[in-house]
Amino acid sequence: MKQIRFALLLVFCQIFFLMPCLAMDEENPFAKMIDRSYPENWVELTTQYTQLSYTDSLQGLRLTQQIREVAQQTGSDYWQLEADFFRVNYNHREEVRNAATTQETMLQLEEIAQQALLRHHPGIRIRALETIMRAYRDILQNYEMAFEYSRILADELEQVDASIYIDKLQAYRIIGDLYYMFGDLEGAAFYYAKLLDDKGKKTEQEMLHHFPAYCNLGLIARKKDNDIATSDSLYNRVLYLAEQGNETYRRQGRVWKGIIYSQLGDNRYFENDYESAIPLYQQSLEIMVDYNDPHFVAGTSIRLANLYLLKGELKACKSLLDQARTCIDQSYQQRRYHELFPVLSKYYAAIGDRSASMAYLDSAMIAQEAYNKQFSSLQLLRAEQRNFKLEQIAREEELHTEQVRSRGYRLLSQAILAGFVIALGLLLYILYIYRKKQAAYRELVRRAQAWAVERPATLREAATANAAWCENTDDDEYPEIDNDDESDQQIAQAVITLMDAEKIFLAHDLTLDTLALRLKVNRSYLSKAINQSIGKKFTDYVNEYRIREAIHRLNDPLLQSQSLEGLAAECGFNDRISFYRVFKKITGLSPSEYRKNMR
Repeated sequence: MKQIRFALLLVFCQIFFLMPCLAMDEENPFAKMIDRSYPENWVELTTQYTQLSYTDSLQGLRLTQQIREVAQQTGSDYWQLEADFFRVNYNHREEVRNAATTQETMLQLEEIAQQALLRHHPGIRIRALETIMRAYRDILQNYEMAFEYSRILADELEQVDASIYIDKLQAYRIIGDLYYMFGDLEGAAFYYAKLLDDKGKKTEQEMLHHFPAYCNLGLIARKKDNDIATSDSLYNRVLYLAEQGNETYRRQGRVWKGIIYSQLGDNRYFENDYESAIPLYQQSLEIMVDYNDPHFVAGTSIRLANLYLLKGELKACKSLLDQARTCIDQSYQQRRYHELFPVLSKYYAAIGDRSASMAYLDSAMIAQEAYNKQFSSLQLLRAEQRNFKLEQIAREEELHTEQVRSRGYRLLSQAILAGFVIALGLLLYILYIYRKKQAAYRELVRRAQAWAVERPATLREAATANAAWCENTDDDEYPEIDNDDESDQQIAQAVITLMDAEKIFLAHDLTLDTLALRLKVNRSYLSKAINQSIGKKFTDYVNEYRIREAIHRLNDPLLQSQSLEGLAAECGFNDRISFYRVFKKITGLSPSEYRKNMR
């Protein structure tokens, strides 16, 4: 009986261990890659990695298990690393879909990069470094760390040939794009040139990276050096390459032809050769409209409309401006308004509508300020991150120095005892300061909560402040406005009603212009009514409502797990930075400090 049980157990074990291998041979997409090099597996492997961005959790786990089976079957350190990298990528893509990347994932990627270095697998190391750099740039938005890893990645790329790492050109392009993003044109040009200078025969897939490299180098030649001849030469190189290769390659090339025609039109515009610029812009629009790229169509339409305006062809100008506005709305590229509004202002001036022209001129100034602020905020964020990194390095050096000094002090028992006493006293002092600071924070939280439950000032309650405001206001501040106090109060009451009843402050796109359009009043009338009848600037007034809403949500026990980024978006803020700035200005605390010190 025992022999029969043993035989049955043996059969079961054979089936149990053999079935995964049979299934792997029949279904496992990684099984056929075992005896091939990375360049030979590039298409299939890239497809599997890309699939992680779109697959559901069940399929993702299945693929992860299949590559783990290959690693176990082969026992090679390469496939072990590939399996580890695939698993971390699967977790990372899940986090990206949720707009988050955990520190644990970053540490795992760094560990894979280090293991690949130790085991001499440069391809996996480079792919891990590129993933880390992208995560810091796109998800964590820690640009200083993205630049640090871009430099490490560039050093690694110098050591390998494209025959070993087939995505080498793409990696150079990504690094160049990072420098271009921050206006470092010299750094961007260096890496784009590295992409183009890479020796060896290239596949058509690799050649596709030449399009953006030549295009951006053309832009850099014009912007940085005012070298139109070099810029034209680089653009014409793209037009030549776009006609080469197979049908798929040429289809991609046609898109780049549309982009390049617009850039060549910009070069002619820069030289004041408007007659030559117009047909180039028209060719670009024909391609990009067919390609259905509203963002690009918007920019080209605006520039072409401006040329028609200069020629006095107002009907064609207006048609293009309408097309540009529609495309901006479709692509949600609000930053394009800083290009559109100045041309609209000139158009309405040309047709004699002075009121509309002045309104668009005001809007143009606001849009330009917002555009400049967006870029400045990006630069400021990186500068802050750089300072933090330098401070961190200084702290680490200081800590190292202290550790070296402490090793000498350990020989003296009295010094150890003295150090202990000092440390204890310092700890008690820090604890005292910490408690005092926490008490101050809690008091600020209490005040903010009390303020948040207060009803915003009505017209009647703001009367005293309004009278003082009017006494200090120059009579000529609104020389063209003739509406009386009663109409001001009516407009202001309408604003209060919309804020209280409809909570329009939660809308991201709420501006003085959109509110004026909603109330069907002149923008200047609306601004004056809010200032005189409510006693506050429009932006401050809206932000107070938004911060009150944020405090209510922070106090809600059911919303404690909500992220601060999500809270900012739901309260009407367009970005995390502005939410933090306004919240701290009003309450004296950052949102995270407020949440931490709530009772």
